[in-house]
Amino acid sequence: MAMDKLIFNNKEFTYYEYTKEAEFEEDVVENASKIFGQKSIYIDIKKRIGIRFYQF
Repeated sequence: MAMDKLIFNNKEFTYYEYTKEAEFEEDVVENASKIFGQKSIYIDIKKRIGIRFYQF
């Protein structure tokens, strides 16, 4: 079995496949500042859609 991995700046990252979309979304919300940057503002749009219809 092949294991996908990435080595960057002497750090090794291994591939992880989420079995549930909710698990993936939770990790994105918890790590938003690491993923998108410290100065970013992450809005969990799925939660907002669930409250009422999305409007611009």
